[in-house]
Amino acid sequence: MRPLILISTLTALAAVGACAPATAPDPSSARAEPPRRCFQVDRVQNFRATADQTLYLRTSRRAVFEARALGACRDLDWALGITLAGQGVSTVCTGDTAFVVPRGGGAIADGPCRIQVVRQLTPEQIAALPDRDRP
Repeated sequence: MRPLILISTLTALAAVGACAPATAPDPSSARAEPPRRCFQVDRVQNFRATADQTLYLRTSRRAVFEARALGACRDLDWALGITLAGQGVSTVCTGDTAFVVPRGGGAIADGPCRIQVVRQLTPEQIAALPDRDRP
């Protein structure tokens, strides 16, 4: 009876050992999340909207953020101005959602549009934008 218990125990330990990783995961090989970049909604100096519902927001001389409309945002590309508001906060970061209301230029405000801030553009990405899209 003892050999049977010993064999059962060894079999169970071998099965558990086979499930364990052979080596510890290398933390340097894990894909690092880019740092979240933030801006204050009252610091937006200029904007440009494209026909595909992409919004570029200039928050300083060197900082431009890309945002995308979540759903249809009517007349965003015709607006002369926008009102931007975070969801109960004055600071919006990459990955966050916010509300934008197009104003003027034939834009018919039908309520706020939800946008998501996608990323902060690098100086090279800003320079590569077409003139009509660069804020």
